[in-house]
Amino acid sequence: MKFKNYFEKVKEFKKELDTQEEFSPREKEIILESWLKNIPSQLGKKEDSNNVEITSPRLDEEKRQIQIPESFASLINKAKSTQHSDHIMLAVYYIVIQKNYESASVKDIGDEYKKAYLRPSNTNVYLANLSRRGLLMPTEKKEGKAAFIITRSGINYVEELLNRNGE
Repeated sequence: MKFKNYFEKVKEFKKELDTQEEFSPREKEIILESWLKNIPSQLGKKEDSNNVEITSPRLDEEKRQIQIPESFASLINKAKSTQHSDHIMLAVYYIVIQKNYESASVKDIGDEYKKAYLRPSNTNVYLANLSRRGLLMPTEKKEGKAAFIITRSGINYVEELLNRNGE
């Protein structure tokens, strides 16, 4: 399929993507963003840059496996736990594993609670208890607040909680 310029390529790809019913609107948006990032590298690869030949990417099984980021609130819903200690574990997991922070401070946990419209309660007491259980480990203070990292046991605990109750 020959395209005369960038805008025609985008229009044609969007049209083809819209016909794919097995993808949600969010997945289509992610696929389009990914495809748009690769267009500049495709332009000019042919001898005649005005008539760049490109085939639309096949929307196969690999593209359906795109990982859409979770939110702290969605993790709580997935886990279906009402235990405050589980919520704190999910918050630390979300902050350290999914957001790639070095550690999770009490302030970070509180911020995630606010975003999820939850009210933290005695967070420091629960963090100390989770540390004694070996699920979290204290680390250097962050902005003057206690900070924690999740241990391998903690990661296993959260993943088991998510798999047992949510998936």
